[in-house]
Amino acid sequence: MKRLFIRFLLSVLTFSMGVAAQRILVSRPHVQPAPKVQAIEPVAVVKVETPSPSTPPPPTPNLILDYDPLKFYPGGSYQLIGQLPKGLREFNSLELALGEIDGQPSGAIVVYAQLNPDYENESLVFGLVTPRHLYFLTSPSRKEGFQYRFDGEFLAGNMASEVPEGKAVIKGKLTKLKDGRTIAEAVVKFGVIHDRC
Repeated sequence: MKRLFIRFLLSVLTFSMGVAAQRILVSRPHVQPAPKVQAIEPVAVVKVETPSPSTPPPPTPNLILDYDPLKFYPGGSYQLIGQLPKGLREFNSLELALGEIDGQPSGAIVVYAQLNPDYENESLVFGLVTPRHLYFLTSPSRKEGFQYRFDGEFLAGNMASEVPEGKAVIKGKLTKLKDGRTIAEAVVKFGVIHDRC
C-alpha cells in the first residue's frame, strides 16, 4: 500500500508540475475589452439650396500679351514661307488677331490647318506674345486629335503692316503633337499675308 501511495503522490506531483510549467511558459493573449457601442441619435435633415449662377465664371486667361501697342504691333495673318515641311503639310496659317482695350493689349492667336477636306481653326491652350518672342500651344483638333506648338521669335519690324509680303518676319520651331508625343517638328519661317480688300 505504501508503494501505491507513493505512486499516487508521484503522479499528483508530476501533474501539478506540468500545470505550473504550462502556466509559466505559455502566455495567454491579452484580450482588449470590447468598445462600448453608443446608441445612434437621429440627426435633423437640413436642406440647403445653393443658387445656380446666372452666368458662368470668366475663363482663365490663356494668352499673355506683354508689349506696348504703341511701339510694337504684331497683329496680322502669317503663312509659312518656302516648302512645307514633311508631316506639317496640312498647317496652313496663323493669325494674331490683336488689338487693345483701354490701352492694354488684347486679342487671340488662331491657327488654321487643312484637315481633309475642311479647314479647321485650332483653339488656343496657351499663348505668349512679346516684342521678341511668340509661343503658342493649341488644343487637340476635333477630327484628328493633333496639337500644334510653336516657339519662335519676331525677326524684323515693329508693325506687321510695314513688312513686305513674303519676307520672313517670324522664325521658330513648329511641332505637331498627338497624345503628347511629337509627330513632326521643323524650323520654319512665317511671312505676312496682306489683305487686298
